[in-house]
Amino acid sequence: MSTPKKNYEKFGSRNFVPSTAGANGDGEGDIIFIGTGHEGEDVGAGQIYYMATDGNGGVEWLITDADAESTSKNLLAVAMASGQPSDVGMLLRGMVTLRNAPGVGAGIPLFLSTTAGACNRVAPSATGDVVRVIGYNINDTANAQIWFNPDSTYIVIA
Repeated sequence: MSTPKKNYEKFGSRNFVPSTAGANGDGEGDIIFIGTGHEGEDVGAGQIYYMATDGNGGVEWLITDADAESTSKNLLAVAMASGQPSDVGMLLRGMVTLRNAPGVGAGIPLFLSTTAGACNRVAPSATGDVVRVIGYNINDTANAQIWFNPDSTYIVIA
């Protein structure tokens, strides 16, 4: 006789029950509702951003790119939908469906990509590129669902 699964309930924004990949930005975890897109532009669902100061003492989210340390070292988050971060939410850690699928390989580490706002299964390797683990692939299909948990450390390729 099998024991039924526990019925998990959310506590605030926390809920880490894995599910199948959904639409870009679908996810569960630690989500904040703060800031704007760069110069007031909307963020894109399922893309990876970094937090920065907007020049007026506020918070803005800019698209990541492992081609430069300045776009790779700050606090990272995934946009939960398209719109303003303070309205749609930015996932700091948890399960999420990315816009760009990292490919197959359950459990493999994923790195910030030299493609803006994306991740990759292979670490960048050109001079000046930033190597930063941002999470792990969840299953062995080509979908884009990952465990997003960016490491706070990074390496710049010399």
